[in-house]
Amino acid sequence: MHVDTPDEVVSARRSLLERLEDRTDGDVLALTADRLAQDLECLLDALVDEVAQHQVAASDWRAAQRLRRYAHKHEDAALIYWTHREVEHGERVVPRSAAQCTRYWQQWRRHWAALLKHRLPDALYDALEAIAAAEHRTLHEQILLVLRAGVARWQVQHPPS
Repeated sequence: MHVDTPDEVVSARRSLLERLEDRTDGDVLALTADRLAQDLECLLDALVDEVAQHQVAASDWRAAQRLRRYAHKHEDAALIYWTHREVEHGERVVPRSAAQCTRYWQQWRRHWAALLKHRLPDALYDALEAIAAAEHRTLHEQILLVLRAGVARWQVQHPPS
């Protein structure tokens, strides 16, 4: 039984992101709804992992910065040296990690919009898109607003017993 190493998992995730980025908007819209749903499921797993790794890296970087200030305050040369290296590492890793998260979110939005285009009636999708553009929102934000309003109306009409 083969167990994926962390490097293999990262490599597979990178290739997923690269494959999704290589698709044109026309390619994305041409995919079936089932294929889009599968891709979004894989993308969600990768996105959750990437965001978690980014949060850990940012937290470690902030901790190293605090420890470096403490080391300077107490003039601990060994700790100053170590924390300086850790802070430099964070300065390299955190921006790259943030950029990677942004790339994942861009693909998520693009593929999610294509799936909505497949699943929603054309008139509803076009109306939501027009309202979003007029109100300077993304389609995603507009759909969330409509869904929240619908849920609120339903809760008023069907209060808990």
